[in-house]
Amino acid sequence: MTRVQVSRLPEKRTKRQYRIMRTIAAIAAALLFSLTIAYVSKAAANAPPAISPGSLVISEIQTGGCADNAQPVCNEDTKKEFVELYNQHTEPLNVHGWKVEYVSASGNTVTTLAALNGVVAGHSSVLIAHAGYYTAIADLYFGDGTDTGKLAKSGGHIQVLDGQNAIRDLVGWGSAARPLTKAAKYPDAGLSIQRIAGALGFLTNSGDNFSDFSIPGTPDPLGGGYQADPPAVTLPAPVPTPTPGDPVSPAPDGSQLTCEGVVISEILVNPAGTDTGKEFIELRNPTDEVIPLAGCSLQTSASAKTYSFADTGLQPGEYRSFSDAETGLTLPNAAGGTVWLLSPTAELHVLTYPANLPDDTAWALVDGNWIKTYTPTPDRPNIWTAGEPCPANQERNPETNRCVTTAATSADPGAAAASTLTACKPGQTRNPETNRCRAAAAADTELIPCKAGQTRNPATNRCAAAATNAASGNLAACKAGQVRNPDTNRCRAIAAASTAVKPCLPGQERNPDTGRCRKSTAASGGLAQVEDVKTPPGTGNTRWLIAGLAIIAAIAYGVYEWRQEVLQKLRRIFGRTSRRLSPFDSDPPKAAPMTRSVHYTHTAQNHPAGNI
Repeated sequence: MTRVQVSRLPEKRTKRQYRIMRTIAAIAAALLFSLTIAYVSKAAANAPPAISPGSLVISEIQTGGCADNAQPVCNEDTKKEFVELYNQHTEPLNVHGWKVEYVSASGNTVTTLAALNGVVAGHSSVLIAHAGYYTAIADLYFGDGTDTGKLAKSGGHIQVLDGQNAIRDLVGWGSAARPLTKAAKYPDAGLSIQRIAGALGFLTNSGDNFSDFSIPGTPDPLGGGYQADPPAVTLPAPVPTPTPGDPVSPAPDGSQLTCEGVVISEILVNPAGTDTGKEFIELRNPTDEVIPLAGCSLQTSASAKTYSFADTGLQPGEYRSFSDAETGLTLPNAAGGTVWLLSPTAELHVLTYPANLPDDTAWALVDGNWIKTYTPTPDRPNIWTAGEPCPANQERNPETNRCVTTAATSADPGAAAASTLTACKPGQTRNPETNRCRAAAAADTELIPCKAGQTRNPATNRCAAAATNAASGNLAACKAGQVRNPDTNRCRAIAAASTAVKPCLPGQERNPDTGRCRKSTAASGGLAQVEDVKTPPGTGNTRWLIAGLAIIAAIAYGVYEWRQEVLQKLRRIFGRTSRRLSPFDSDPPKAAPMTRSVHYTHTAQNHPAGNI
């Protein structure tokens, strides 16, 4: 009988392979999860703030101007600053409860520049300027004479918020910490950042401040598109129109009431130039009867002084203005004010007007509403003009709200434009292509006569000895290492290009303009300039914490999966004789590999005779 022993394959190797695969999978999943968290968190941190879509955009910002634009060096005036908004759509935009804010570069300080309560006309601009700047076209003002300006030149943000405090537009420049995608370049004194014109007459609004704004040159602000709500005005109770021949109703004290039915219809608070003698208060008689004014008076919030009317009256439908030279009353402008029309026993009409009305802008009652108009009309019916009147021979373009040459003079636009332009300063001439003043050409100015024995070189316009201009043969020889410049006849050093040039180093090439070695453009691959992006302190801490916890969990799982091998390794290190290293090690000892024996009994029935 022959015994053949067949051993079963050990199962330990197969289990170990599975454990290795599970451990690797757990670590890979943790790493993938960590990378995903880091990417998503970074994208969220770098994403611009949510902007509610709207037609009103910030179109231009100036952070400071020059005290005197005529000077060659700009002495900055930090109060020459403004913010311009533009309604991209054709329909008027209701901006009741909106506001415009300045946010510091760090984002820690917020200053409200203007509160909007009114309507912005379609395809029109709203100009918000520092008090005293662009008074002819500004719609709203911020700041005063006590500050040094509100907008930092080096960096900051302007944001527009609607009535629900949702951000409708945001622009950051310079060192702004939270612009839309990337901050626009900051403008130097006297310049401004302007939104780039796009297709179909719209301004670009891609959500990237750096791409949407440029610094083209001279600021070009526009205003006049904002119509504010009139302030609440307490009007006198309606008085029945008297019938001709009816007696005038007596007053409580038995005297006849005067001024009944008369209303304040227009005021001019801030005339251009000197105010004295130009301010006025206009009254109107809307009835069809003569209304006496005797016994009535006017008063303003500037003082307790009053002006009493003489024994006169207003004809039916008459407008009559009373100037400050006549009444002696002052109309405050910077803070706004109030005007009262008083009878001997009552306040017949109380008018409150807004602050900082621009030059030659009247506050007038038109079609039952108090509005700002650029056309004062003393002693005449009131009319509303949304923009400053254009100069002579010009009219306002309804699409751009700018003054253009009228059709009557369009046959010769240059002459029409020149007729309304201010004369250039001494030493300047007008450029026929741009209509702007520029320094007179040197050839047009009178040259200083040359000295005796000299003549003027026609090529250089300089004075030189007559012999020098007559022939170059009379010139003194140049020094060693010099040659004569054929254009100026002067000696100069021999050009470096004529001498032996040291070869450039590997990876460099010679600049054909300067003759110097520079890094080869082929080696650099034409890479664009790389800019560092600063991450605010604390940004990303949460995402890295989550990623670290995921990696620690993966390591812990690996330790658990290989706990038996770890425990055995520790036993060898610490020399433990007992198999148990801790009360948690409860697995029974592994059995030795099983061996199955197969016995074959060789008998005569199984084998031929003679083989046993």
